Amino acid sequence: MFNHGFSDEITIEEIVEKYTGVDIKGKPLKKVLASMAAKFDEKYKNLQPTYAQFSSHHLKIKFEYLIGRVIGLYELDEKDTINVKQFFWDTASALRIVRQSKKPWPDYEIKKSNIEPINKSTIETAIIPGSKSVGEKLEVTLYEYQDSDLNINSYAYFEKEDLIIDYWKLSAKYEDEYFVTVKNEHLGMLYSKFKIENNNRTLLLIKLVNAFSDKNCFEKVKSFLSLNNILFEINARHDER
Repeated sequence: MFNHGFSDEITIEEIVEKYTGVDIKGKPLKKVLASMAAKFDEKYKNLQPTYAQFSSHHLKIKFEYLIGRVIGLYELDEKDTINVKQFFWDTASALRIVRQSKKPWPDYEIKKSNIEPINKSTIETAIIPGSKSVGEKLEVTLYEYQDSDLNINSYAYFEKEDLIIDYWKLSAKYEDEYFVTVKNEHLGMLYSKFKIENNNRTLLLIKLVNAFSDKNCFEKVKSFLSLNNILFEINARHDER
């Protein structure tokens, strides 16, 4: 089981300053959380591409612990506590979006003529709903859910030459993570099933989002692969908390 790794015997002011470099002593809560969200985004940005998704779960667990103890320094009722935690994660998410939006992209030319054929794959790969880059790895979100008791997400991405679909669930009592891996040598059948030419990975991820993006995405992916005789491997990890 992964633990946050901090000691309950050490003051939260000391832990936050040592782990994030943020001095929270005597500061208003909103300013503290905004500063900590910036540090979360900085650490998230520096995660290594390999197993970055797995590492990001650990990073989130660490910060869930930190903000939980930080909030304890202030007088909040249950409703305000939920809202304040959501403020932190919304701020961290917004910082990531702003950071990623600063990345340069090629400029676009005006279409020369409506008579010219439109390259459908170019249009489809221009915008990928729920996608983000982790290092050089393009990743799409199939499903996300979070409330005060449960955190669930599922992503599809390429790890080197292989396609990975993962499904992660975290509660107060356990943490589960499941992985479906389609090896490179078996991807040809998947490209063929979706009628994708030239082994276009980006277009494949888009097709997966369009086909499986809901709360049952992981089971649907497994059923689809099985029904179409596409070989895959499945691995699981379970931790009691």
